[in-house]
Amino acid sequence: YSFNRVLKVLVELGHVDRAVYVLSQMVKMGCRPNFLSYSVVICGLVRGKGRMKVVEGVVKEMVENGFDLDGMMYGCLMEGYRDDGNEEMVKWVCQEMVDKGFVMNMKGFSIV
Repeated sequence: YSFNRVLKVLVELGHVDRAVYVLSQMVKMGCRPNFLSYSVVICGLVRGKGRMKVVEGVVKEMVENGFDLDGMMYGCLMEGYRDDGNEEMVKWVCQEMVDKGFVMNMKGFSIV
């Protein structure tokens, strides 16, 4: 809980790079990141625009640690790729989201 709160505050203050660092150091400090840890950092990175390569690395780590993306996370990814002008990745994320059985909300439709 404490790490997730720290991550959230760092993201809210705009210190997303520090949040990424804390996330990467959590295991060394005796705490395994959970879904919320990854979600806060990933969606914070997306809001920073132009950070999708970093986002991809954090998403990869999240999946390797046994956590699947949820509908909200897919929406964040679509928004990030849209803001970066990467239409192909928006389509790919949208297709993966639908393939996994998630229903797209109005925000998702407006992105696509």
